[in-house]
Amino acid sequence: MPELVNDLPFKQLDIGIQNFDRLRQDAINLIQSEEWLDHVNLKDYQGSWQVLPIRGLACHIDAHPVLQAFQISNDDSQLYINYPTAEQLPDVIDLFQNLHCDILSARLMKLAPGACIKTHRDNGLCFSMGQVRLHFCLVSNHNVAFTVAGKPLAIQEGELWYINAHEPHSVVNHSNISRIHLVIDCLSNDWLGDRLGTQCSTR
Repeated sequence: MPELVNDLPFKQLDIGIQNFDRLRQDAINLIQSEEWLDHVNLKDYQGSWQVLPIRGLACHIDAHPVLQAFQISNDDSQLYINYPTAEQLPDVIDLFQNLHCDILSARLMKLAPGACIKTHRDNGLCFSMGQVRLHFCLVSNHNVAFTVAGKPLAIQEGELWYINAHEPHSVVNHSNISRIHLVIDCLSNDWLGDRLGTQCSTR
């Protein structure tokens, strides 16, 4: 298992899809969907922050969407599958196939205009601790302020970034549009380690 000597706060990965514009439009078309769920961590945000589950635990395929969106497992052997919403986003499957690692959960996350995600940490979500969080930017604006470990991060539409979510991070949407990211949680492996650069070593 590769391990980061000093975990990076973030890094862009040179991985994308052929039909980004189509995926972006598909995400915009889902903005009015009634399937979006308010994020359950109410103390961590102000305004509207919503989630649409795309992939998760197989045992929750017929469960309430809240379980699909927020239930996690510490057992890496659990089976994860794509949920029906993924059928409305065929280019997401294309992106998944370009990620040569075990993908756990995936969801669209929508931050409304004027909303903010307060500074918080997702304990254990970093490469050196075994799991990786990736952000694929679908809809955004230069007036969205994303900060990780005290450093500003400007993610452009169509870019995929590794985020060290174990570090303190926050987002403020100063724009007049909803910011939508596809957020993917994966297991750390050599392939991901190679793409995170020279600070990677092997135990």
